Amino acid sequence: MKGAARAQAPFMVSLQIHDPARSADDITRGLGVQPDVSWNVGAPRSRPDGTPMSGKHQATYWGKTFEAGKHPLPSAVIAHWVRQLGPRHAFLRKLSERGAKISFYVTWSAGAFGGDEFAPDLLQEVAAVGAGVAIEVFA
Repeated sequence: MKGAARAQAPFMVSLQIHDPARSADDITRGLGVQPDVSWNVGAPRSRPDGTPMSGKHQATYWGKTFEAGKHPLPSAVIAHWVRQLGPRHAFLRKLSERGAKISFYVTWSAGAFGGDEFAPDLLQEVAAVGAGVAIEVFA
Protein backbone atom coordinates (compact mmCIF):
# COMPACT_ATOMS: atom_id res chain seq x y z
CA MET A 1 0.00 0.00 0.00
CA LYS A 2 1.55 3.22 -1.13
CA GLY A 3 1.84 5.79 1.63
CA ALA A 4 0.94 3.31 4.40
CA ALA A 5 2.94 3.62 7.60
CA ARG A 6 5.53 0.90 8.11
CA ALA A 7 5.24 -1.19 11.23
CA GLN A 8 7.87 -0.30 13.79
CA ALA A 9 10.51 -2.98 14.31
CA PRO A 10 10.13 -4.89 17.60
CA PHE A 11 13.68 -3.86 18.52
CA MET A 12 15.90 -0.78 18.68
CA VAL A 13 19.67 -0.48 18.38
CA SER A 14 21.58 2.53 19.60
CA LEU A 15 25.21 3.50 19.92
CA GLN A 16 25.88 4.82 23.41
CA ILE A 17 29.09 6.45 24.54
CA HIS A 18 29.89 7.46 28.14
CA ASP A 19 33.13 9.46 28.26
CA PRO A 20 34.76 10.79 31.44
CA ALA A 21 36.33 13.85 29.79
CA ARG A 22 35.45 14.61 26.15
CA SER A 23 32.54 16.84 25.21
CA ALA A 24 29.57 15.58 23.20
CA ASP A 25 30.58 18.02 20.44
CA ASP A 26 34.04 16.38 20.24
CA ILE A 27 32.40 12.96 19.89
CA THR A 28 29.99 14.26 17.22
CA ARG A 29 32.88 15.75 15.22
CA GLY A 30 34.92 12.57 15.60
CA LEU A 31 32.10 10.30 14.42
CA GLY A 32 30.52 12.59 11.84
CA VAL A 33 27.07 11.56 13.17
CA GLN A 34 24.60 13.73 15.09
CA PRO A 35 23.38 12.25 18.38
CA ASP A 36 19.73 12.00 19.36
CA VAL A 37 20.62 12.73 22.99
CA SER A 38 23.75 14.13 24.61
CA TRP A 39 25.06 15.97 27.64
CA ASN A 40 28.48 16.95 28.91
CA VAL A 41 30.45 15.97 31.98
CA GLY A 42 29.93 18.56 34.72
CA ALA A 43 26.69 19.92 33.25
CA PRO A 44 23.73 20.30 35.62
CA ARG A 45 21.39 17.30 35.59
CA SER A 46 17.80 17.68 34.42
CA ARG A 47 14.78 15.55 33.58
CA PRO A 48 13.82 15.02 29.92
CA ASP A 49 11.22 17.79 30.28
CA GLY A 50 13.96 20.21 31.40
CA THR A 51 13.12 20.23 35.11
CA PRO A 52 16.40 20.69 37.03
CA MET A 53 17.69 17.90 39.24
CA SER A 54 20.38 17.97 41.90
CA GLY A 55 23.98 17.28 40.99
CA LYS A 56 26.05 17.33 37.84
CA HIS A 57 26.68 14.70 35.19
CA GLN A 58 29.66 12.52 36.09
CA ALA A 59 30.42 11.73 32.43
CA THR A 60 29.56 12.93 28.97
CA TYR A 61 26.80 10.92 27.31
CA TRP A 62 26.33 10.64 23.54
CA GLY A 63 23.54 8.45 22.09
CA LYS A 64 22.25 7.70 18.61
CA THR A 65 19.38 5.32 17.82
CA PHE A 66 19.64 3.63 14.43
CA GLU A 67 16.61 2.84 12.29
CA ALA A 68 16.12 -0.86 11.59
CA GLY A 69 15.37 -0.01 7.95
CA LYS A 70 15.77 -3.05 5.74
CA HIS A 71 17.62 -4.96 8.46
CA PRO A 72 15.36 -7.61 10.01
CA LEU A 73 17.55 -8.36 13.06
CA PRO A 74 19.55 -6.34 15.59
CA SER A 75 22.78 -8.09 14.56
CA ALA A 76 22.28 -6.83 10.99
CA VAL A 77 21.79 -3.24 12.21
CA ILE A 78 24.97 -3.46 14.30
CA ALA A 79 26.93 -5.00 11.40
CA HIS A 80 25.72 -2.24 9.07
CA TRP A 81 26.74 0.55 11.46
CA VAL A 82 30.09 -0.96 12.44
CA ARG A 83 30.92 -0.96 8.72
CA GLN A 84 29.42 2.52 8.12
CA LEU A 85 31.63 3.89 10.89
CA GLY A 86 34.68 2.18 9.36
CA PRO A 87 36.59 5.41 8.72
CA ARG A 88 35.95 6.36 12.38
CA HIS A 89 37.21 3.11 13.94
CA ALA A 90 40.50 4.66 15.09
CA PHE A 91 38.57 7.46 16.80
CA LEU A 92 36.32 4.97 18.61
CA ARG A 93 39.33 2.88 19.70
CA LYS A 94 41.03 6.01 21.05
CA LEU A 95 37.91 6.91 23.04
CA SER A 96 37.81 3.41 24.51
CA GLU A 97 41.52 3.39 25.34
CA ARG A 98 41.09 6.71 27.18
CA GLY A 99 38.30 5.41 29.41
CA ALA A 100 35.08 5.79 27.42
CA LYS A 101 32.47 3.04 27.60
CA ILE A 102 31.08 2.35 24.11
CA SER A 103 28.12 0.03 23.54
CA PHE A 104 25.76 -1.01 20.81
CA TYR A 105 22.65 -1.17 22.99
CA VAL A 106 19.84 -3.47 21.86
CA THR A 107 16.33 -3.37 23.32
CA TRP A 108 13.51 -5.57 22.14
CA SER A 109 10.12 -6.86 23.13
CA ALA A 110 10.31 -10.56 23.94
CA GLY A 111 6.67 -11.09 22.98
CA ALA A 112 7.15 -9.77 19.46
CA PHE A 113 10.61 -11.03 18.56
CA GLY A 114 12.04 -14.52 18.35
CA GLY A 115 15.74 -13.84 18.84
CA ASP A 116 19.01 -13.27 17.07
CA GLU A 117 22.58 -14.58 16.92
CA PHE A 118 25.60 -12.35 17.32
CA ALA A 119 28.18 -14.31 15.34
CA PRO A 120 31.83 -14.38 16.42
CA ASP A 121 32.97 -12.35 13.40
CA LEU A 122 30.50 -9.56 14.24
CA LEU A 123 31.53 -9.57 17.90
CA GLN A 124 35.19 -9.36 16.80
CA GLU A 125 34.38 -6.33 14.63
CA VAL A 126 32.56 -4.68 17.54
CA ALA A 127 35.42 -5.45 19.94
CA ALA A 128 37.99 -4.14 17.44
CA VAL A 129 36.52 -0.64 17.80
CA GLY A 130 36.53 -0.90 21.59
CA ALA A 131 32.78 -1.40 21.91
CA GLY A 132 30.54 -3.97 23.51
CA VAL A 133 27.00 -5.18 22.93
CA ALA A 134 24.40 -4.63 25.66
CA ILE A 135 21.03 -6.37 25.42
CA GLU A 136 17.83 -5.55 27.30
CA VAL A 137 14.69 -7.65 26.74
CA PHE A 138 11.24 -6.44 27.79
CA ALA A 139 8.64 -9.11 28.52
